[in-house]
Amino acid sequence: MYTADKIRVGDKVLVFHPEYVSGKVGVVRGSESKSINTAKERWIIQVESENSDNILVSLNPEEFHKLSHTIK
Repeated sequence: MYTADKIRVGDKVLVFHPEYVSGKVGVVRGSESKSINTAKERWIIQVESENSDNILVSLNPEEFHKLSHTIK
């Protein structure tokens, strides 16, 4: 699911895929590519975990939903 709002570093997101992190909340840590075509753009997401494991995933915008902007 792509959100119409621009994705930014620090945004909180709900992850849909992959299955082992589906339904978890994460934070956008950066863009993997600087492509003008957002359909090919991937984002590095740090998934929040109860046991303090650092789980990083690279996702297409369709694989997560933005929950909020982080105010800097």
